[in-house]
Amino acid sequence: MRRVVIALLAFITSGVVFANVIAARNPLRRPLSDIRESLLREVPIGSSPEQVKALVARKGWHYKGESWGGIKSPQYPLQGVHQIGAALGDYRGFPWPCHVWASWGFDHEQLVDVRVDRGCDGM
Repeated sequence: MRRVVIALLAFITSGVVFANVIAARNPLRRPLSDIRESLLREVPIGSSPEQVKALVARKGWHYKGESWGGIKSPQYPLQGVHQIGAALGDYRGFPWPCHVWASWGFDHEQLVDVRVDRGCDGM
């Protein structure tokens, strides 16, 4: 009986370790600030909307559209009067799927802000 318990614990432990290794390799699981910094390395402050659209297309992200006038939401603050949004991707959270998206804000057709958000489906 003791061997069965030890084997079961070893199996569960290896499964948890394996899942964490796989999870760590998914860049969408990184902190939002890290994802934001990587986006800013690709299209730095001062970039044009066309450069952001080209990045979205090159990465195969889902373009969510544009808006003008600025969204002044306390929940999702983003500077800029012209905004572009894209869904960066999904990953399997525990136990629900999680979604990551980004918004780029522009003033005078120059990038002034980037916001990255994450949401997980649930009950």
